[in-house]
Amino acid sequence: AKLITIKLSDEVHQAVRLSTVVNNTSITEVVREALTEWLQKHPAPKLDGLVSSGEKKKRKSKPPPLSAMLQAGVPPQPDSIQRAVWLFGVFVAAAMALVYHPATGWNVNTRLAPIAAVIEVGTFQIDEFHGREPWATGDKAYFEGHFYSDKIIGVSLLALPWNWLVTKLAGESLGFQTHHLVAKIFAVAIPGGISAALFWALMMRLGCPPRRALVAAALLIFGSLWFAYGTVFYPYIPGLAATLAALWTVLYPPAGRLTALNSFAIGSLLGYTLLLDPVSYCASQTIHAFCFIQSNR
Repeated sequence: AKLITIKLSDEVHQAVRLSTVVNNTSITEVVREALTEWLQKHPAPKLDGLVSSGEKKKRKSKPPPLSAMLQAGVPPQPDSIQRAVWLFGVFVAAAMALVYHPATGWNVNTRLAPIAAVIEVGTFQIDEFHGREPWATGDKAYFEGHFYSDKIIGVSLLALPWNWLVTKLAGESLGFQTHHLVAKIFAVAIPGGISAALFWALMMRLGCPPRRALVAAALLIFGSLWFAYGTVFYPYIPGLAATLAALWTVLYPPAGRLTALNSFAIGSLLGYTLLLDPVSYCASQTIHAFCFIQSNR
């Protein structure tokens, strides 16, 4: 309880004395009437904060969902910061594209051979490529009289439209090195730049200052296999880009909530990671479960 101390004026004291002498009224009754009149003129303040422990338990609300706490972090950055994010992504993509390894191995060749086979022969069978240099590869599977790549085909499918377009523009079959360079730029380097931009932007939205987020992103990208795998025609970087894009869409959907279109985009991105490499499975399925839980709240 809260005690409210009231200082009676001289007039109230006088009224108490007169009432006692003339009307033989007790001091307690007079004070009670004076207090009642004063409280009517000056309503007592609301004491909402003074509740019992039992009442506090009743009023205790459930904690907000994780997505709400994440979205309540930092608002979108100004246009200058957003431009810097995409410039950083362009820089990373250019750096990955400029580092070229002409001497490939079985792992790369078996991913390139289906691309050339589809464009030049119209089939995924690599019979004309697996045994001759520089396409030769031992990473192959034999089935019903034909050879196929034994790798998951996701990164080859991502590069196929671009290699086909360059072949049509060139008007002739592309050599091995040209196929390799085009596939690496469009299927690995550009997704690598997108993943870098998304990672920096995600850190800022979660509350990290822009400069610290940039330093952390740069150190992580250029100081780890993130950059190394971005210079080789491997499926890891496209899987990382698709995973980060799905995570961004789950946490910060364009419409402010998960719509049917957003959910379709998230499912497509996460589904595509399953065509790339098992390394992406754990992250993609965790995001998928989180999205499912949030959409059913």
